[in-house]
Amino acid sequence: MRKTKKAAIKIAPYITGILLVLVIGGATLILLWPNITSDVPMSAPRASVDDDKTKDMVKITLGANGGVPYKWRYTISEPSVLEYFDLVSTNENPDMDGGPVILDYYFKPLTAGNATILFEYYDFAHDDATIEKTKEYYVEVKDDLTFEIKEVQTRNE
Repeated sequence: MRKTKKAAIKIAPYITGILLVLVIGGATLILLWPNITSDVPMSAPRASVDDDKTKDMVKITLGANGGVPYKWRYTISEPSVLEYFDLVSTNENPDMDGGPVILDYYFKPLTAGNATILFEYYDFAHDDATIEKTKEYYVEVKDDLTFEIKEVQTRNE
């Protein structure tokens, strides 16, 4: 019985250390989770988007600059009409830091109806999340899931 007690005393600091790491790691993950799960989807490599699938989808092209703390986020007014499908990011000048980036957003029509997609280009590095510019698009999806799209509002500051 004494050997068991001595062995338990020897491994107790190791068990305590492991538990401490798990608790701190879990707390850190909980605190960082909103930053890990972005409200803006990650870009897909060009090869991952099947052109046959995307040809019947709403495509909205926006520009951004690499290396700046701004990104686009979108809001769909009627998620029953459209859903996000993919984002393809193309660096227009890969040799230039902070160069122009073309972002192709793809949305899948789900059912007939009308929806707007509001894009906001915002500063994600600061707590006040300053919105630099906005773009809004009106999408009409017909019964056969064909659609018409037009830009209805733009605000550049």
